[in-house]
Amino acid sequence: MRPMREGLPIYSVEHQISRSFHEDLNAFGDCVSNIAD
Repeated sequence: MRPMREGLPIYSVEHQISRSFHEDLNAFGDCVSNIAD
């Protein structure tokens, strides 16, 4: 994971995008594991 730098807007935008992507991925993973169980 790339370190985030507070001063650079492009980094924070990138961080927000990757965070929401990871949240979607986690939700999908929870769905799959619930189905598997």
